[in-house]
Amino acid sequence: MAAPRLGAVAKYAAIVAAAAALTLAALALCARPVVSQGPAYSVAYYSGLQRALQLEVVNETGRPVVFCATLYGWLPNGSFAQIGWRCGEGAVSMDKSSLDEYLRHFAGVPGEVGVIAFITYVSGTDRSGRPALARSAAGFTVDPREALRRDAVRVTMRVKSRGAPRQERAGSMSMAPARLEWPEPSISEYCYVDYSTYDVICYYWRLDRIYGSEQNVGIPLVAIRVAQDYDKVNRLHAWAYLRLEANKYLYIRGSGAVRYLGTGPPEYSGDIWVYKLYDVGVYLNDSMHLLLGYDYPVQPVILAFGFYGDWAAARYKEVEVHWPSGYEEETGYVADIYLMKPVLSSGKMVAYKEADDGIYDDKGPSKFFKSAAARWSYKTTCGDYYARANTTYVVSSVSGTNLFAIGIPLPEPVAGLLDVTLTAGVGADKLELIVLLGMVKLADNVAGVYDVFARYYVTPEEFTVGPYSTRIGSLYIDAYAAPQGSCR
Repeated sequence: MAAPRLGAVAKYAAIVAAAAALTLAALALCARPVVSQGPAYSVAYYSGLQRALQLEVVNETGRPVVFCATLYGWLPNGSFAQIGWRCGEGAVSMDKSSLDEYLRHFAGVPGEVGVIAFITYVSGTDRSGRPALARSAAGFTVDPREALRRDAVRVTMRVKSRGAPRQERAGSMSMAPARLEWPEPSISEYCYVDYSTYDVICYYWRLDRIYGSEQNVGIPLVAIRVAQDYDKVNRLHAWAYLRLEANKYLYIRGSGAVRYLGTGPPEYSGDIWVYKLYDVGVYLNDSMHLLLGYDYPVQPVILAFGFYGDWAAARYKEVEVHWPSGYEEETGYVADIYLMKPVLSSGKMVAYKEADDGIYDDKGPSKFFKSAAARWSYKTTCGDYYARANTTYVVSSVSGTNLFAIGIPLPEPVAGLLDVTLTAGVGADKLELIVLLGMVKLADNVAGVYDVFARYYVTPEEFTVGPYSTRIGSLYIDAYAAPQGSCR
């Protein structure tokens, strides 16, 4: 391909801008769309247009950015399907058929289904005045019923403006955004041009490996471990109450970490959405009690209470593509993601309850507890007769947000391979819609001699969650006793 002339580029840019304006005008003239809002995205469903999935990416001020986006969906069998890849400025259009095929797997979900978006975008300039690239692992949710019966789905996502990247390769640092016409329709018509070589450069994110996944397994929302003072503890209690009221949503969340391998800390995102449930009603209302020495032996134990569900953990790598040579190379940036979702039966969650004496193995509830206890931070609450922690207490103690109220750690042995800070979990528009409780009570014969402590684990790093940056707390609790008067 001959080196592009800047005049031709400008002419093509004008043509594309005019086409984009006509598309927006068509959207305005068609029937009023159905619009769904998320904390960091919005989705509109249109009829009467050419079938398309349209993606718009803007910064915090609403200004369009130059970007490349790769979209993936998490299938029920634990695998990942690519939904689309496109580069552009402000907004791009993709074939909608892959999205439709993905959504057909979730027709019975009482709400919206998540799509994962890996975005490489221009965010300001570096110290030399050249464009600086930033990366984001986030997502949005789509209603299968609306999307499948409508012609077009338009998604708007917000990304954060960032400073210069920690490290870039020489070729990338010489790039400037440009619009170029491609000779092959399978390649995006918007990418970057390296004016030193006139190579056109695009970015996409490729699935590198799935580190682990399970379907229909017990996933603890509340887990209480008694490792040493089991002869002093009498009662363990866990309760979960998840419900929805009109015009509110229940969020099932995942998280991601984007990093340049070998340098600097990762950037954590809690904006990876798996489900956005909205059917009014109670999704889970159950509890579990354990009396040591009565219905369970006096021995080490983990009480686990939650729901049956699926989880998966995977790594994606960013790839730089040169045209016309077709040369590809990895940039060194990776994104680790951890996803979780409940199995729904007749639109409700299925309660999971287990008392496990294998408190340090990599099976059952201990595989989730192990990584948090070994690698997360913790906070403590205590009492002279019992200690308890609930959703409201945990969220307030970490200055958290109800949008990602409670976290679920990565299970072992996957936690030994990926970033252990990653967490899945649940959130809601109102914290009162998620009531999770863990309580530990001392035996009567030692209540006047000991205090009881509940150590609950929280992520050591902050996550971006909608407009917030926050640590995520859990109701994974280590219970132990100490001489009376220690609780002060």
